[in-house]
Amino acid sequence: MHATVIGARRVAARVRNLALGGALLETDAHFAVGESVNLEIHAGTRTIKSAARVRGATPQGISVEFVELKPATRKLLRDLITKLLD
Repeated sequence: MHATVIGARRVAARVRNLALGGALLETDAHFAVGESVNLEIHAGTRTIKSAARVRGATPQGISVEFVELKPATRKLLRDLITKLLD
């Protein structure tokens, strides 16, 4: 899946791991641990949008924790994860 990370700049990323609490994103862009970003995960015709905080960073990408996930967005995320596990 593809994603867009919006912080001081807007960059493309690839979702490598997805959970209800956050995601592991592959990107060449550098983000600082603790940085607040907005995240858009593009899953087919749906886009899951969330505020997120960078929890880890490596040269290969970042791990983010979702914050302020709305109930409807959490349901979309749960449904997507369930579909991916089937």
